[in-house]
Amino acid sequence: MSYNFLECEWVYGRKLVTTRIEMPMWCTSDILNFMFRHPVLEVKLRKIRTIDKDFDSIVESMYAVDWTEDVIQHIDSRKILKDVRKTIPLCDVIHEWMRISYAHNVAISVMKQNYANVLATGKKGTMEANFVTVGGIVDGKSDDPYIPGLQVQDISYVSETGETVANNGFAKLNTPYGIDHVPILDKKTIIKPKMLAWTAIPWVGTKQWIGAIVKWLKLVRNPFDLSKGGIPNVLLTNKDATEGLSSPVFLAHIPPRFGLRNDIELDIASNKDQRIEIYYRDPRDFTRALCKLTVPLQGNAVNKIRYSIRSLFGVPPMLMHIETPDNGLIAVKKFNVRSYLFPFLIPI
Repeated sequence: MSYNFLECEWVYGRKLVTTRIEMPMWCTSDILNFMFRHPVLEVKLRKIRTIDKDFDSIVESMYAVDWTEDVIQHIDSRKILKDVRKTIPLCDVIHEWMRISYAHNVAISVMKQNYANVLATGKKGTMEANFVTVGGIVDGKSDDPYIPGLQVQDISYVSETGETVANNGFAKLNTPYGIDHVPILDKKTIIKPKMLAWTAIPWVGTKQWIGAIVKWLKLVRNPFDLSKGGIPNVLLTNKDATEGLSSPVFLAHIPPRFGLRNDIELDIASNKDQRIEIYYRDPRDFTRALCKLTVPLQGNAVNKIRYSIRSLFGVPPMLMHIETPDNGLIAVKKFNVRSYLFPFLIPI
């Protein structure tokens, strides 16, 4: 198998752990360069059909196991924080920011687990549980970047007090590509030529503050059709457990063979009415956006989205970047790509 990048590369004199996409066997470097020589891509939304279904019932099979071997659940840290406040009281050594950060880490753990393996049959936490391997790898963590500090892979926050961060209006994020500014009480998707990450700052105090970093190491690729759960994003709660900041979802769009048109089947469950933005990006340089599609989603439903991408030079393998500007939760249940040799007539 071949990938778009080596696992580790040197960037500006620093070692970078890249975000990798497994490329199809038919797509050699010469074919890829030909298709991207004039990447005139046309994307057209064909139809959206919805099936009403409670979002909690869709994600109830998502879980991870924490360090105490207890089964933990949910990608919505607002719900986790409410349970944490009931079971973990504040004291001299346990402060409120710790409970919020713990809720974040629980939700991130569930997202990480389900980006690699999704429960297919059986009940969670039992010997009868069987998983479908979807093959993705993502790493992430939430903590106080001031003390003890926060680092995920090769990305870290600069250690500053909450007061300094609040006065500046942003925190400094150190990556192999340099320093990025992350606005406080907000989120930022980090798109670099060979790296994908997401950061958020949901809470800021006088000394302590909470930062989160999520980094994608290997992307899930099509096709998949999941009877339970899905490929989720994650929502990190604020202090009041009323609002939150949600992450994007990154997937690899891999045509099964060369074609001038791809028809895409995308089933996405949503927890609320929201809009998503689907970007397609060059797998050789993630900063190069090729086309964009904005799709409205119905809440508490599975949204069956069907759209086409056409190019006279062939539709190449690409990065699919699903952004959630309305801070909603989503779970991608199905992702399938069909390739057509001619843009209008004959399917392959």
